[in-house]
Amino acid sequence: MRAFYKPVLLTSGYDIADADLDLDGCWKGEPEPSYLWTKESFGKAIEYAKRDKQEAVLYLASDRAAYLIPVTPDLTEDNVEIKAAAGFIGYFSETNEAEAKKQESYTYHPGTHRYYVVRSKADSLFY
Repeated sequence: MRAFYKPVLLTSGYDIADADLDLDGCWKGEPEPSYLWTKESFGKAIEYAKRDKQEAVLYLASDRAAYLIPVTPDLTEDNVEIKAAAGFIGYFSETNEAEAKKQESYTYHPGTHRYYVVRSKADSLFY
């Protein structure tokens, strides 16, 4: 999961054995499990997202640039970077619990007890 780090954050009822990392999240104000997938396993992530009628996936580039990609029938691992380019929404940044829970969407890593949100470049000190 290092080298060229391009994870994909997905939510919903995925088989945790298939995900690269199990997280907690909140999407549009609703708490839900989230999973981090590397680019190498993105094909499986797309398969699950389509199966579960996932609205979108959060795609994170190596510089933590965050892209919201709608899950559409034509989404594949071959065109994800093209789709991502149109969906830039900010930078995936660490924050504290209180600030994260003020947001409509956030991610929590229970192993490190860290919270993350997507912020605009102007709002991110370290992006």
